[in-house]
Amino acid sequence: MKTAIVILCAVPGLVQAADFSDYENLLKESIGIRAELADVLEGVSDKAGAKAALPRVREIVGQYVEVAAKILGVPQPDEAGKMAIERGLKDEFAPIRTKLAANILRLATANFYEVDELRQALEPVAAIAPAPPQLQPPAA
Repeated sequence: MKTAIVILCAVPGLVQAADFSDYENLLKESIGIRAELADVLEGVSDKAGAKAALPRVREIVGQYVEVAAKILGVPQPDEAGKMAIERGLKDEFAPIRTKLAANILRLATANFYEVDELRQALEPVAAIAPAPPQLQPPAA
């Protein structure tokens, strides 16, 4: 047993934890994007607001889709590792998730055409769970 310890100590870097910082940083970026989307949607209260918000919503959703695709392209931890990272981000993400869901729900009950366009623009966000790599940003 001492031989094994000596060998591991003699070869620095032989046993290293995998680096999932890109994965974690992209998750943090996606949280920021969702926060921005929640803020934009919160300002929509009528037809004019929906029409004004639509280009920005499409832009933000496009950013979200890009980040979701990047997440799939970086080394990912196993399920336990993902859960640990997500637990670490929970306090930051939980209020944003609640705010975004509340605004989407509020707009789902609105009854004007411009909100239908917003709903369509938001579809890629709902479809990402995790994101399929073929997702495209919404058309402008």
